[in-house]
Amino acid sequence: MRHQRGFTLTEVLVVLGLLSFVGAAALSVIVFSQRLWLRQSTNVDATREASLALFNIVYGGGGRSGLRAVSDITTTTNGAVFFTRPNGTTGSYQLKDDTIVDETGRIVCRDVEELSFTRDDDDFLTVRLRVRNTHYRFSATNQVEAKVLLRNEWE
Repeated sequence: MRHQRGFTLTEVLVVLGLLSFVGAAALSVIVFSQRLWLRQSTNVDATREASLALFNIVYGGGGRSGLRAVSDITTTTNGAVFFTRPNGTTGSYQLKDDTIVDETGRIVCRDVEELSFTRDDDDFLTVRLRVRNTHYRFSATNQVEAKVLLRNEWE
């Protein structure tokens, strides 16, 4: 009888079993990594949105003065602030539904859960906002706060 080359059925089945195990492990690592990436991406997006909105409100954006440069500020209890810019024009930031808009209706930030402006006795205005970001079944919330010195406040 001649010596035949090849693998036995048992050897082939063992190799297929091992490859299936390795493939399943690799697939679970890939799925876990994608979920982790999506969760972290959601957190980063919430942080970025909140920080950018706070920056635009405090320092200005789109050619507008921020709250640092304004005067004659009036705050309300429902998350709105009204003010006068150095050039004499009036402005505002308001929370409508879940969106912060300025006096022209320009959207400053979406998915806002809370916006508050609190004035203390020392010419400071505290701006606090909380943003919720949702991607598929992952959700992240980020709250940011800034204390603004009102330099141009009229007496």
